[in-house]
This record gives sequence, structure tokens and C-alpha cells, in this order.
Amino acid sequence: NALEKIISKNVSELQAYDKGILSLIKSNDFLRLMNYQFFKIGRNTGKENASTNDAFNSVELLTQMLKMLKETAQSYGVKLIIAYHPSITLNKDGTISINGNPDITAQFSELCTQNGIYFLDMSNRFLSEYEDHHVLPYGFMNTSVAKGHMNKYGHRMFAEEIYKLIQRIEAQS
Repeated sequence: NALEKIISKNVSELQAYDKGILSLIKSNDFLRLMNYQFFKIGRNTGKENASTNDAFNSVELLTQMLKMLKETAQSYGVKLIIAYHPSITLNKDGTISINGNPDITAQFSELCTQNGIYFLDMSNRFLSEYEDHHVLPYGFMNTSVAKGHMNKYGHRMFAEEIYKLIQRIEAQS
């Protein structure tokens, strides 16, 4: 349904919430966390049996959306990059694993390539950085290990990989 709405350009514009209750929630860390947790629980209720592949049941619709995104980027004279920075889990044995389905990631990457869109997958960089330097891309001293927002190491890795990709793109031009 979401893909069909996007393709038919039947989606509403995002609103700026600088007034009212949503503004209050955004401005208070505790309320923002409570709101996030409330909606996360609500989204997961009753979806235990949902397949991770549900979003990819219609490759045709996804392809149409990607084509539309590329055409929009071209109309502005830019190249489209979709960057994927997956969440990770710190395992009990001290290793990390990437959360997500590598088959779905590979399928999406291939669809991007077929549609002339650059796809950056941070999975391997996150794994190698942890193996080589024991650095995690997510988490702060006041959060759970390897959870939450990207930290300075994650931002550095991301910036370096985006820079490398942009260099490759410019070299091709």
C-alpha cells in the first residue's frame, strides 16, 4: 500500500511540528523516549508472524518507486545514493552481528543497481571496524551497548564510506 501511494504521488507532505503537543514531546528527552517506546510496542503488537520479506513481495512496485526516485534526482541534476546502516548486536561471545536479512539487502542493492541508483551498505565496514579496532558504531555511555544513535565512530565510518563512494562516482563521470 505504501509503495502504491508513493508511485501514484498520493502521499501527504511531512509536517513541521514546531507547535503543540508534538513540539513538546520533541523538546523533552524523556517524553521523546516514552513516545518512541510506546509506538515501537504498538507497531510490534500482533505482528510476531509477519515475514521480513513482506516489504519485498512486490519487486515490481519497488522497482517503479526506485525509477521514480532516480528520475526525480536526475531532474535536479544529482545522482541518488541510498545508504544503509544496519543495527548491530553485541553477542555474548564478544563478537557482533548485523541485524537484518542479507538476502533482502542484496536484493535491494541489485534493484538499486538495475535502476542506476548507488547503494551503500555499511554492514562490512561495521564488522571490520569492530574486528580490527573493537569500535562500535552505535551507543553512548548513557545508553545500552551497540544501541541507539550512531556515535562518533559510526559517523566517522559513514562519512569515510560516503566519501569513497562519491570519489568513485566522480571518477566515472
